[in-house]
Amino acid sequence: MPSSPLTLDAWYAARLSQPASPVAAAAGLSPVCPVFDPNRPFRVDVPEGIGAAEAARWRAAGLLRRLVLDVHVATDVEDRPGVRAGALACLLPERLADAVLAGRSAYWVHVGGTAPERVDVVLPPGRHSADAPGVRVRQAELAEDDVDVVEGTPVTSPVRTAVDLARCPHAPAAVEELHLLAAATGCTAADALRRLEPMTGRRGVSAARRLITTWLGGGPQSSPRRPTTR
Repeated sequence: MPSSPLTLDAWYAARLSQPASPVAAAAGLSPVCPVFDPNRPFRVDVPEGIGAAEAARWRAAGLLRRLVLDVHVATDVEDRPGVRAGALACLLPERLADAVLAGRSAYWVHVGGTAPERVDVVLPPGRHSADAPGVRVRQAELAEDDVDVVEGTPVTSPVRTAVDLARCPHAPAAVEELHLLAAATGCTAADALRRLEPMTGRRGVSAARRLITTWLGGGPQSSPRRPTTR
């Protein structure tokens, strides 16, 4: 974080290498913002952030974009898995800081597209924690290969994410979504079927196997395991 408050003009000029005074004046933005780092996802209406009305003006001026819910980042920050993971991590209370992003949240981290309406996280079996506003908590046993660390944030791996979405009883993934996950990460249906094998007998596994077999189609080869830190 910056050690002192940033002026919007200085921030804009430094980041985009062009004068910012006309833009700031036209947008009616205040000259000084609270201490925060616009290069990383941050929440609005929290002590270290900016207010919702100010964020709206900054968005209108082209300086900020909304990532998910009330989390924003500077417009020119690259849209990548690490930024999306960091955005979701911003929404977790301290007691869930080490929880693993899972389900639709993990899918968004890996693939992008429409942001989820809430954050889904997983804790180890036996560790109980109540849901938080905008956050759904469940317990699940995750193998070491089931978790990737994406720029410091634990997220279920693409293969585990595919399996979890295929097993979801209320809103299972569409085959097209699984194709998008494969295109973004290199995981395959064959990988997912192998991950399902030790889960035989658990809820949703039979339906997931049918869905993933449809995804398999012509039988793509297994992908090599990619690095778990991005």
